[in-house]
Amino acid sequence: MHVPRRLTAVCCLVPFLLAGCDTGGGLPEGQPSFPPTSVLSTASTTSPPAVVPPLVWAPCGAAECATLTVPRDYDDPGAGTFGLAVARRRAERPDLRMGVLVFSPGGPGLPGTPGLISGSDRFSVDLRARFDVVSWDSRGVSVGARVDCVDDPDFFRGLDPTPESPQEAARLSQRAGDFIAGCVERSGKLLSYVSTVASARDIDLLRAALGEQQISYLGVSYGAALGAVYATLFPERVRAMVLDGGYDPAAPPDALTAQGATAREQVLRVILEGCAADRFCYFHNAGDSPAAFARLMALLDVAPMPVAEVLPAVDQGEAWRAVLFALPDEAKWTRLTMALHEAQAGDAMELLLLSEESVFYGVPDADAAVAIGCLDWVGRRGPGAAGSLGGRLANVAARLGTTAASYLCERWPVPPEAPPPPTGSRARPILVAAVTGDVVVAFASSRELADALPSAALLVVEGYRHGAYQPGREDRACAVATIDWYLISLTVPADGSVCRPGSPLPEPPG
Repeated sequence: MHVPRRLTAVCCLVPFLLAGCDTGGGLPEGQPSFPPTSVLSTASTTSPPAVVPPLVWAPCGAAECATLTVPRDYDDPGAGTFGLAVARRRAERPDLRMGVLVFSPGGPGLPGTPGLISGSDRFSVDLRARFDVVSWDSRGVSVGARVDCVDDPDFFRGLDPTPESPQEAARLSQRAGDFIAGCVERSGKLLSYVSTVASARDIDLLRAALGEQQISYLGVSYGAALGAVYATLFPERVRAMVLDGGYDPAAPPDALTAQGATAREQVLRVILEGCAADRFCYFHNAGDSPAAFARLMALLDVAPMPVAEVLPAVDQGEAWRAVLFALPDEAKWTRLTMALHEAQAGDAMELLLLSEESVFYGVPDADAAVAIGCLDWVGRRGPGAAGSLGGRLANVAARLGTTAASYLCERWPVPPEAPPPPTGSRARPILVAAVTGDVVVAFASSRELADALPSAALLVVEGYRHGAYQPGREDRACAVATIDWYLISLTVPADGSVCRPGSPLPEPPG
């Protein structure tokens, strides 16, 4: 049973688990014959993988679906195979078709097929006209390759993600240990095979199964980090690549976590200081909103606030989840200040509603997210790792730092598989897009990714919402038009170009 609610309790535990897409199921596993591992495991792009079975498509919703069979272990031909669900929406203007656009919505642990099957407007009219848009459900998520650890959707509920006492830390450590034990019992034979490197190799197998010499790629958040790995392993297979709100997958996890915590702290400061300066703000508190926020969170830490007999009390962890849900979207800030004001007056219902609402906004599968994130987590493991990170986060983000990731990853039962440092040195120019006020993946992390890729140009997008490519949003019109124009014409904007609300748009595609 996979219920996404528990991820609201472990959100931001492993760097950048969250992204803004729907969740959903996969397709049954298939078992066609498979080529030798010696062909599949190579990172060379001098010749395509041989004898890759073509995909067999069937209608499914607004798309067509198939199953891609991939090796469980690219280095062990006897280890068996996985079937990964794939969905495709064909180019709406076949006369203008330019190839395949492979899309990764993020995660880790987000399936890619549901958005295509439901017919969501995730892509602009220009891209839908010219590209077959293809996505897939990755290892750890797809049926037949799904990580399963615990049934309880509230497994991490009631825990303090920022433990201030040895007792709180002990509870968090114990629960993390129980979660890990469940992963080993239910999915122990799978945990070693869900790495980002393996998923990057799956993308190239998907490319070959589609009959394409090259692909265009759009990846968001973790999907951008995955794209950077693909461009490093298979640079000559890249026609065009957009890495939207991503990070260097080989960067030290502690540094990424600290950058994310700092970004969240900065945006929370913007909200509270803005509220203090506006006497009409719900949480004005005579111009001292930051101090009032600290008092409220301290109160909820020691005395959870009852809401109703059949509903959970709102403790500090529940309040943090409400805050984290509202931070990435400026449109929710007013609602957050109202919820804080009501909780201050003894009514925490709106905070609870905000926390619960995050469940319905397309969060990754928690079990897969932790398994993939901890497999990639190449920083220091072992006893004391959580405490060391906690001290660092307390210095950079006393309110919104979290050490809970280390409680899971410091004892992860399989050795890490480090993603390679991104280079993409032989790839065509890559476009990295980064939002200045992004609290899911810090702008600093995206800028470092652009710096690590010799062929990359950075597109700076002013704003707060996670991800630059959001068709239909007026404040993203410049970013969407720039990304579309690059994917279609291969025209790369100048490194460091800035998109602001109201910025002039690039020349539309012909």
